[in-house]
Amino acid sequence: MLNLSVKEVSSNDSNEVELEKNKLKFLTLALEQMLILEFNPEYNVLKVPGSGSGFKRSPESMLPSLVKNSKATYVYDNKADQLVYAANSHSELSREMGLSLGTLSRILREESLYLNRFILSSKLLNENDSLAEVMNPEEFFKLVSEAREGWKKALKDHMNNIRKASQDKLSKKVELTNTKIGLVLILNSLNETARYIQTLGPEYSKVKPRTLISNVKKGSLYKGIFKVKYFEG
Repeated sequence: MLNLSVKEVSSNDSNEVELEKNKLKFLTLALEQMLILEFNPEYNVLKVPGSGSGFKRSPESMLPSLVKNSKATYVYDNKADQLVYAANSHSELSREMGLSLGTLSRILREESLYLNRFILSSKLLNENDSLAEVMNPEEFFKLVSEAREGWKKALKDHMNNIRKASQDKLSKKVELTNTKIGLVLILNSLNETARYIQTLGPEYSKVKPRTLISNVKKGSLYKGIFKVKYFEG
């Protein structure tokens, strides 16, 4: 027969007290297990006493205590397809990323990519992300800084390409036809073409090279008279 009594111990003998407590715990669990096996209660989901099996935890609850609150904000690297940082609040993340709170809120609201790379979210996008090893603030700041410099360079290159393409269009030779009198001229550029048309009368004084680009694209006549196209000869 089991003896469930706890013997008296001196107050300073903590090890022996702990041992007796453990005995009671194991005996209680053993009795609970016997009752579960015998009666199989309908609402007892866990069939093994003391087991955490079957208990569903939220992804956020598995993260460090720093980011277990409702204001936590997460950053995903779309390029690497993984969670890279978890901040305790919007204000903390705005400092780490060098953004204003207004800009951060807009990105979260619009669900847009920051620097064409980072996804900002107020919740974890995948349950497995709770087990991810995120960067420390220094590593994260360096990653964002490098991404920002890369984005600036790509934007600058893109704008330079647009300007170059525009200049190339303006510098191409142009075939100008005055459909009213049937006169055809070959001019060195759209700039030269615009200057020539301006000399034909005050009604043409406001013609600009970029206006003529639109006529070239659409194949339309400027003022219903002048046909402008790039010279292919």
